[in-house]
Amino acid sequence: EPGTYFVFPWFMSIHEVSVVPGMITTARLDLTLTSGKAVSLTASCWIKVVDPYLAVTSVEDFEHTTLELLHAVIADRVSRVKHERLEPEGRAALLRDLTGWVATEAAEYGVAVTKVRFSSFVDDIRVFRLIQDH
Repeated sequence: EPGTYFVFPWFMSIHEVSVVPGMITTARLDLTLTSGKAVSLTASCWIKVVDPYLAVTSVEDFEHTTLELLHAVIADRVSRVKHERLEPEGRAALLRDLTGWVATEAAEYGVAVTKVRFSSFVDDIRVFRLIQDH
């Protein structure tokens, strides 16, 4: 619950938890779909701590954990969706589903996730791998 709580600093540390919504953004993700095609994307979402106790006691760093969760869910789910869902017409439903999947998992540690969006999205990229053999 938001409010003022007295903490005696000589025997414990003080952790500040903001309950103001903020945005987190992934690094670039290059994914290979089950169809064999590749996509490159970045994503962002709004997060807000709704249970400060869980945010502090359930995970070491709730913001970093939520970012890693966003990476993992996008990598897992987007790589398995049908290519039609990645088309501009099907992307809105995919983003709604991604928001729900991330929000469900983040709720376990007191964080609400809303509005997952793709910041950039490049479909059907060509990947060249240069491998040197020593």
